Amino acid sequence: MGGAERYLTEALAVAARAAETQLAAVREAAEVARATSC
Repeated sequence: MGGAERYLTEALAVAARAAETQLAAVREAAEVARATSC
């Protein structure tokens, strides 16, 4: 079952990277909102 395991690990890595990118975008948007609200 090595192939399935590798596929799962790769899918997890891709999902983690996507979540990281989304988090960075949210953080950036929050910073912009804070900067424009003042």
